[in-house]
Amino acid sequence: MAKPQIVAEAANIAYRLAAILSARPYHECPICGRVGQFLPEARPFGDRPLAKCPRCGSLERHRLQKLTLDRISDGSWATKRGLQFAPDPVSPVLRRLLKELVTADLEPHGDSIRLDMRALDLPDACFDVVFASHVLEHIDDDIRAMHEVKRILKPGGIAILPVPIFVDKTIEYGVPALLEDEHMRAPGLDYFDRYRSVFDRVDVYTSKDFPEKYQLWDHDDRTLYPRPEVPLRTPMAGPRHLDAVPVCYKA
Repeated sequence: MAKPQIVAEAANIAYRLAAILSARPYHECPICGRVGQFLPEARPFGDRPLAKCPRCGSLERHRLQKLTLDRISDGSWATKRGLQFAPDPVSPVLRRLLKELVTADLEPHGDSIRLDMRALDLPDACFDVVFASHVLEHIDDDIRAMHEVKRILKPGGIAILPVPIFVDKTIEYGVPALLEDEHMRAPGLDYFDRYRSVFDRVDVYTSKDFPEKYQLWDHDDRTLYPRPEVPLRTPMAGPRHLDAVPVCYKA
C-alpha cells in the first residue's frame, strides 16, 4: 500500500475511533466516500453542526443533490450537455455524468462564463440539463429566471434548482439581506409552487428519501427566529430540518 493511502486509512480509522469514544455520530459522504465525523458550518445567524465533510468540503445540500442526481440520471446523460450556475462541490459529479458541462456565474471565475439568469444570452433549447443550487433566492425576479431556464432547455430537458428551506412558508424580504449573502427571500417548501407554475412537471426529493448515514438534514435551532441577524424569519419547531431538491421537467 502506498504511503498516502496508509496515511488516509489511518486518518479514517482515527475519525471512527474518535466518534466512538466521544459518542458522536460519524457519517458517509456520498461525494468523496469518506466515513467519519462531519464538521460544523459557522454562519452569522447560528452554527450548523454535522454539516461539512472535512475531505471534500461538501455540505448537507451537496450530498442531497448528489444522491438526487444518482437517482434521476441514466446512461443517456453521457450524451447530454449541461449548464451549471455557481460551480460548487457538485461540479465534479456533473462532469462525470454529462458529455459536456458549461459553468456560469454573474461574476465568473476560472473557465465560467458570465450569465444573468434573468436574461440568458443563449439560444432557445440549447441545453439538456440546467443545475443552479442556491441561486434563485438571490434573484429579485425569480419567476422570470425560471422562464429563462425553461426556454434554454431542450424538449425533455431537466432543471435542478434547489434553494435553502429556512421557514415553513416563504417570506419575501423586498431588499437583499446583507447577513444572508444578499438573499431576497427565505424560501419555504411552498416556494416550489412557483416552479409548478412554470415547468411541466416538478418532482421534489428531500432528506427523508435517502439513508440517514449520509447526514442530509440541517441541524439548526430555528426556535430562536426571529433574531437580529434574521429579523423577518419565523420560528420553526424541532432540532433538525429537511432539505429539498426540486427536479423540473420541460415536456
